Amino acid sequence: MDCTTVLVNGLLTYDSGKTYVATALAKALIERGLKVSVFKPLAGHSAWYQFNTLLHSLEHGVLVGEDVLKYKELLNLSLDFELVNPVDLLLAPLDPNYFKKVGDYLEALCNQFEQLIMARISDCRNRTTRYYVVEGNASRVVPGLRPWVERLIGRFKPEPITAKRFFADILNSRDAIESLDYAFNTLKSRADVLVVESFNDAAVPLMNLLNDVDVVLTVTPGYLFRLDPEDFKKVVKSFYSKLGERGLTLSLIFDSIDVKSKISLPIASSVNELATFISRHLESLLST
Repeated sequence: MDCTTVLVNGLLTYDSGKTYVATALAKALIERGLKVSVFKPLAGHSAWYQFNTLLHSLEHGVLVGEDVLKYKELLNLSLDFELVNPVDLLLAPLDPNYFKKVGDYLEALCNQFEQLIMARISDCRNRTTRYYVVEGNASRVVPGLRPWVERLIGRFKPEPITAKRFFADILNSRDAIESLDYAFNTLKSRADVLVVESFNDAAVPLMNLLNDVDVVLTVTPGYLFRLDPEDFKKVVKSFYSKLGERGLTLSLIFDSIDVKSKISLPIASSVNELATFISRHLESLLST
């Protein structure tokens, strides 16, 4: 059978519950006897709020975030971190003592350019990984994190870069996009179902994979919406052509998309419990 690509995105910038739902969905599918792959093309994690990711990164020898670690732990899969998550960003809050005004400090905490410390881009076409460090940010992290950032720098030997150049010239380069396409197609070729998790409130993590999406599930606390996939694609393309990257903000375009159905999600104490609930709704969720 052809692989079904399920896109899981979130209505909120933070804490929509994408990873929890995506993991439970994957688990429910695996328990049905299907071959399942997961794909998180772009992930970000906080050195402060998710400190354990630093320990795991040093342990595994690759910069990796909490969401991908959850996939490995909860799905009991033998994951190739670089394939499942080709791009990983490490963020950290800066030391408030470097700012003259509290307002400037708070503004920096809302700006990923200001908080980007390190980045990893893995290319599974030739099994190479490159690391980058934003030295101007790394030198200004809160004191408790500095020795840990130094350990990561010593371990991964990152290339110095500015945050602006990383996002503009590296992440959006043709080579990076082609390597992400390769990872997506490789995972798709190995599975009956590929679960793709977007980042933050981005409607889709990569424009290149939009046409391959078969099912669109949008998560917000308490609800799971199944969107019309063809209408979703049409609206995303329209807003992207008008507004560029801003047009991918899901909350901006959600009202323009046809919602085929919605499910009220229960309070679940574990991924297993949520997977059991989702299993009862698989047929309706995966219908196109």
